[in-house]
Amino acid sequence: MTSQPPLFPHLVAAKWMHDVSTPVSVAARDFPHLSPVTINPTDYEHYLARGRKMRAQAAGRLARALSTKLGQSLDALSASISRILQRARIRRQRQKTAVALAHLSPHVLRDIGLVSADVSLLTHGRVTVSELAQVRHTGWAH
Repeated sequence: MTSQPPLFPHLVAAKWMHDVSTPVSVAARDFPHLSPVTINPTDYEHYLARGRKMRAQAAGRLARALSTKLGQSLDALSASISRILQRARIRRQRQKTAVALAHLSPHVLRDIGLVSADVSLLTHGRVTVSELAQVRHTGWAH
């Protein structure tokens, strides 16, 4: 069974020096093009700090993107709710109109230029009063 390598760079070098029987100075002669490296444990801390900073920046970008999408979704939801409420107000107004017109006698309806069939058209939103008045003057379009 193999063991996991240590996390700290200076421990990796120490383990290699312990496991390899050849002294480091002899192994270094085999690689003259390599410059000596000093292993500093603070380098590990530097990279940890850098990793934490990068993680925080990524989390910030993610939070900004999510908040933007959430804001857009809430705006769309607000607009949808506004449209639904507007339709409900219009529907309620039509119901009130239907009830008021239903209580009028045929004589009163005739006085305001309507017949009982027009009441149904108006209350269901199929025509408006101005369209109905135009039809009375010019006739239905063919």
